[in-house]
Amino acid sequence: MSNLKFLIIAGEDSGDLHGASLAENIFKYEHGAHISGIGGQRMKACGVDILFDIKSMGLMGVTEIFGKIRIIREALKKIEEKLINNPPDAVILIDYPGFNLKIAKIAHRLSIPVIYYICPQIWAWAPNRIKKIAAWVTKVIVIFDFEKKLYEKAGIPVEFVGHPLLDTIKIETDRETALKYFNMEDAKRVVTLMPGSRMSEIKYHMPILIQTAKLIFEKLPHTKFIIPCASGIDMEILGGYIIKSGLPIRVIKGKNYDVLNVSDFSIVASGTATLEVAYFEKPMIILYKTSFINWFLSRIFMITPYFGLVNILAGEEIVPEYLQYEINPKILAEHVILT
Repeated sequence: MSNLKFLIIAGEDSGDLHGASLAENIFKYEHGAHISGIGGQRMKACGVDILFDIKSMGLMGVTEIFGKIRIIREALKKIEEKLINNPPDAVILIDYPGFNLKIAKIAHRLSIPVIYYICPQIWAWAPNRIKKIAAWVTKVIVIFDFEKKLYEKAGIPVEFVGHPLLDTIKIETDRETALKYFNMEDAKRVVTLMPGSRMSEIKYHMPILIQTAKLIFEKLPHTKFIIPCASGIDMEILGGYIIKSGLPIRVIKGKNYDVLNVSDFSIVASGTATLEVAYFEKPMIILYKTSFINWFLSRIFMITPYFGLVNILAGEEIVPEYLQYEINPKILAEHVILT
């Protein structure tokens, strides 16, 4: 039996997914290990002792941080107390750099090894973060091959393991069975709407997606719409948008990849979801909207000309991007209608 203790910090839905997969494998090879940390329902279901739930921590930019300073301070204090009073054998950080680098600094001060799994995208924006990673992180585990050279150049111990989506993407049923399960057997065309996994993203993206869906439905009334819902989303708020729209929009929880498998087109908020859609080789368009302050700051610190991960990795715009003030529901609808 293992006596190893780990602390995993995942601040959003995708991190919860990867944290759960990581926890499962730790338990598989280290029987009796104890894992605690910040996460969501997936990590909890795997046996992780959740100290702070990610539902209260989903942030998108600087302005959301101002509104949740108390929650962030509370979470930091709770984790610091845990590190001092019952230190783990290692702290494992998953993305979420604004918060996780603070944890890295505390753990380093306490001489606790820090492993950063799924590192901040320093190759896309805020490259100065690599200095903090070099100072406080014991080892980084990267999911893109090109990242390894960046960390090696900075003198940081690094290992490339490949993207975890390749292990987590699983299709449970064929298209016909899935459509029947979704109560969409008569669907001639399925459009997936993916507003993001944070409530702040829902706020900015759902009105645009609803307007776009209305325009599509006017031209193509046989179209069905479906939203693969993240676990941290408040269904009452999301449902409010849908009921008000009067559109045939289905919300499906827990079967994201079956949803993408039956989809004919996806309108996707920038993030990991763009890679998921690309895996299924489905046509898509990317959108991204946030507050003026967040947008202004992101344009200052971005060091790539693209927002979507698929475009960043390709080094060119292979998927159309519509960002902030460029977003026009009529243009988005035209892409779907003409594809």
